[in-house]
Amino acid sequence: MQSKGGFARRPEHPYRIKSLADLSDGLRRLAEQVQPYAETINSIYVIPEQMLSRDWSGLGGIHRVPEQALLFTPHGVIHVQAGETMAEIGHAQYLPGDRLLYARLIIVLIYGRIELVGVIDDNLTRIIVEYNSVSQELLQPELYKFLRLAWNQVDAEKSTDNQTAFLLNQLEQQSDKFGSGLRNYSLQKDEQLQGYVFQPRPHKQKYRISHQPIAPASLLALTDKQLLIIEEGITSATSYGYFFTYCPNANVVNVETKTDDEIKTKNGLQDVCIHLRKDNVTEDHQLTLKNEHALAFEALWASHADSAS
Repeated sequence: MQSKGGFARRPEHPYRIKSLADLSDGLRRLAEQVQPYAETINSIYVIPEQMLSRDWSGLGGIHRVPEQALLFTPHGVIHVQAGETMAEIGHAQYLPGDRLLYARLIIVLIYGRIELVGVIDDNLTRIIVEYNSVSQELLQPELYKFLRLAWNQVDAEKSTDNQTAFLLNQLEQQSDKFGSGLRNYSLQKDEQLQGYVFQPRPHKQKYRISHQPIAPASLLALTDKQLLIIEEGITSATSYGYFFTYCPNANVVNVETKTDDEIKTKNGLQDVCIHLRKDNVTEDHQLTLKNEHALAFEALWASHADSAS
């Protein structure tokens, strides 16, 4: 996505400022405490204090999110957030891009959430930012730049631009929504798409007259840089949104399928577990696929692992 940026400010929407001097005093002091020595700040995005839903359905009430900011540097990102009360100082975190284990982006209607999960000194660390997603076009380019810092920069000629375009067009014929999600929020310009597995939302018959969803629609797309996972929510409210997971290929240890759930086995489903690791820290991402899609993804990953070894 191209930024429609500038420095325009809209109430409750993230907006861009020019320098640390434009931050509120509290956030500026927090940022200065963790800013890496001699590292410049390329861009700053402020997320005003706002009230957001506790869940994506809007039925769980609302909660207050204090003012916060994301400061992007050439080698990482600083997250600062004001305290919940006037007496609280707030907190600040710095995450270098090369310490990223995986990232998540959630967009459901106007709710946005970025989760950056990294490993520092053999400890798992998380940066979580909730915001109004109407201004997502401001944040997306900087998120892309940050994700690139975690990529293995060894170029491998395993695909072509023509293949990427062909696969994207093929996916868009199967699902305009997932094709758009991959093209606009996931795949970067110089990434080469090597293959994908798309699963429409599977259903089971209920009382012989209706069909109940048993797993979300999902997409697993493998590029020369990362494994991209796009999912819907399984409820009617969350099915409108996107749940993106970005896994650098270097952090994916292996892929495992599990069939020990009797109900899922009966409905022809498998749990696919993606094992991630950085240093001595591990984390798993699990999703449910129909048997044929699980086998197709296993084959896709095996092909990638063989060619990478």
